[in-house]
Amino acid sequence: KYRGLERFEARRQIVADLNDQDPPSDPSKIPVDRKHELGQPVYYFYFGEKDAKAEEGCTYSVDTWANWKAVAADQSIAPEDDGKLLWRGVHTWEADQMVNYMGKEAAIFEMVRYKTCGGEKTKINTVCNVFVL
Repeated sequence: KYRGLERFEARRQIVADLNDQDPPSDPSKIPVDRKHELGQPVYYFYFGEKDAKAEEGCTYSVDTWANWKAVAADQSIAPEDDGKLLWRGVHTWEADQMVNYMGKEAAIFEMVRYKTCGGEKTKINTVCNVFVL
């Protein structure tokens, strides 16, 4: 699915940055070029395949980071009615939070995903998204 894509574009498709708080019904229809404004919320959705569906008896959570600074910790991710997990985060970027990336203003958003089964919390992975203003 992601083979042949430039690495940052592949990341943007796995963790999509959107202006709408509701995820699209068909992630393949997300436009490649997306624009965001400072001071407005950006909604992030994980569309990868790893741990996309809840396991019986497990709970899920996410920590979010913006340019390597903690934003939110231990945010619960509840399964949808069909058992799918909708991994999401939100951040409102301000001018003083932007970093220089190849001579342009950029924002890096990370989601650290966790699964807790039988009382043991384990890190699933860290996924990220980079967008350039």
